[in-house]
Amino acid sequence: MTSLARVPGVRFTPPAGGFSIWVQTDLEGSDASWLYAALENGVAFDPGGLFYANVNPDGPLSMRLSFSSVPTEQIEAGVARLDKVLRSTRAHRLAA
Repeated sequence: MTSLARVPGVRFTPPAGGFSIWVQTDLEGSDASWLYAALENGVAFDPGGLFYANVNPDGPLSMRLSFSSVPTEQIEAGVARLDKVLRSTRAHRLAA
């Protein structure tokens, strides 16, 4: 989880155990479009909207990341890819 702490604009609580971690971002928008961008960059997550009773389609982007069966090296690479997607999303929105 050290690499996740270095990603700007994300909030999470380091897990004391379990299989996944809940991550919130400072971005808003569609979970689906964000997931597609992540998949294009070789990383996947469970979109946060799946876990809310009342989904706001333009609300804060959040995700559940599973880590229980993934080697540390792959986690580090996945976080780097997510960081790339977040930075690209921010840059795109600033340019719009």
